[in-house]
Amino acid sequence: MTRRLQLLLASTVALLMLAGCSTTGAPEPEDRVAMVLQELNVTRGEPVRSVTEFRIDGWRAIDDRNLILTAGRHDHYLVELAGVCPELRSAFRIGLESRTGSLTRLDSIVVRSMHSLIDTCQIREIYRLDDID
Repeated sequence: MTRRLQLLLASTVALLMLAGCSTTGAPEPEDRVAMVLQELNVTRGEPVRSVTEFRIDGWRAIDDRNLILTAGRHDHYLVELAGVCPELRSAFRIGLESRTGSLTRLDSIVVRSMHSLIDTCQIREIYRLDDID
């Protein structure tokens, strides 16, 4: 009986080790950002100090830490959040929580998801997106 238990335990450990080596095939967050930027034919530019809040007229979630804001026809910004914002990918609406008339680092994105959950997610950095010629 002890020998059978040892074999069972050894095979279970081997399976767990193999499972740890497998990947889900999902790209890392930085890879997802790069893929979306390539799809949009833009590159990440320099960080910006602020984006005039009233100019923001569109958005697109990339993952639970990054989104793109559109401000007019040609101005796009990559917003990197300070932490995970779980409801961002299922959001149907976002808002901006700013202490001034502009969106800056350390302000927040307020996310409302289809599940009626609301997340307030702090901004870490804002980058201007530049068109690739």
